Amino acid sequence: MTQVRAFATSHHKKEMPNCTTYFGHRFMKTVKMNVFLLIVAFLWKCTGFELRKHNGPVKAILGKPAVLPCVVNEHINIELTKIVISWDYYDRKKENVLYYYEGLITKRIDNHTTLPEDSEIRNGNVSLIKKQVTKADEGTYSCEMDMDGDSKATTVELVVSVPLFGHNISCHPLQLHVDTKTYSMNVTCEAFGEKDISVSWNVLNNNGSKKSHVSKSDLKEGQTKVTAHFVLESAKLGEVVNCTVHNKGEESTRSCMVEGLQQENGVRHLGLILGISFVLVIVFLIGLVIIFKKFT
Repeated sequence: MTQVRAFATSHHKKEMPNCTTYFGHRFMKTVKMNVFLLIVAFLWKCTGFELRKHNGPVKAILGKPAVLPCVVNEHINIELTKIVISWDYYDRKKENVLYYYEGLITKRIDNHTTLPEDSEIRNGNVSLIKKQVTKADEGTYSCEMDMDGDSKATTVELVVSVPLFGHNISCHPLQLHVDTKTYSMNVTCEAFGEKDISVSWNVLNNNGSKKSHVSKSDLKEGQTKVTAHFVLESAKLGEVVNCTVHNKGEESTRSCMVEGLQQENGVRHLGLILGISFVLVIVFLIGLVIIFKKFT
């Protein structure tokens, strides 16, 4: 009877497992899984990388240098022979502008395109440097970097602006209206800038008619020349003509003053010279008369 009870007790213990042992096994499995995940994350952190995203376009000025950023987010020490860098330009089709392989630039679109120094590349800076940008360089670029089979890419847009320059104005009188003492003025205003460059003009306190003509001509490197010709009627001496050029947010104003005709100015100068000469002759004659009377 005692043996039967012992057997029953032993059998009952096998059917009812110990709670501490059960939860202990579950806990150890969870710990092992977490350790495994930590090891995977650590290994990914050591070997993986991410490229920094650039917000907004890179703005450059025609003829000046520009840097298109492509930088690794984390602090990293790169072996130059273990990375491949490809910079591509996207317009209507993909065009490779620079290729870096086994520590050397093996291809570049021109001598004005390059990468930073080796020390910068080791630290994760693989930005594209353009020493002298042209209008044709505008567009979207892709930077792709491969390291030990792990490849990442990012894009950046380049915008090239043409600064306003060569703004000049000239005013030349065409005709004198004797009855109103006003002039017909030929005014020319010109400048260089972007394609959408424009001009406007005004003359203070003048309601005369303006017969205007504006022309544009495209030059090399994306520059555009704008020329405005207009005839200002009823212009008065001393009035100021203003010509303002608008070039993508830039504004420049040049002014010129209404002056008399050259012939008219010449007559005035000749009359002044004759008047002074006449006075000098009179003074000289009076002096001779005084001297003559004194000695007689």
